[in-house]
Amino acid sequence: MDVFVPVACHPGYFVVQLWQDLHKLVVLMGEMVLYYNQTANTSRAVHIQKGEVYAAKIDKNWHRVQVKAVLSNGLVNVYELDYGKHELVSSTLIQPLIEEFRQLPLQAVAAQLAGVTRHHWSEEASMLFRNHVEKKALVAQVESVRDVPEVKGELWERRLAVYLVDTSLKQDLWIHSIMADIEDELSSAA
Repeated sequence: MDVFVPVACHPGYFVVQLWQDLHKLVVLMGEMVLYYNQTANTSRAVHIQKGEVYAAKIDKNWHRVQVKAVLSNGLVNVYELDYGKHELVSSTLIQPLIEEFRQLPLQAVAAQLAGVTRHHWSEEASMLFRNHVEKKALVAQVESVRDVPEVKGELWERRLAVYLVDTSLKQDLWIHSIMADIEDELSSAA
């Protein structure tokens, strides 16, 4: 399947979005900006609860977020459900997520690279991985899907194991092959 990788930490954790649904997300984001910017003057303070889903204004756009923690200084730690990033936002920039904006399935899906065995990656290896995949359109071949045990049943808490392929070059580049070569170099150096 065609995917876009908005965030990549290392081969053990990155986020994919389905390429075919990205235009729907762009439309949704535009509709959320229009709606929440119009209602901003009339909105009231929101009772924010950890684990709940809201709309939050981040960098002039409104995003669908899940609250991870409410801090005592008026900031809220949120997870962007469509982009896979953690952010700190002011509690005054959080509003209820209306039903209309809950229709599109959440777009950020956590993934890990299939075909590699290492669980701890050096900063250099992680940077190389990020440079190859982050903010790029790639092809993903799903090896497996598993639920993260702590949060069963939540779509965004599923983790895919995928092979990633960069097809933009003359010859397809399988990302796990590059990372496996690094694994071999790290193992022989140890």
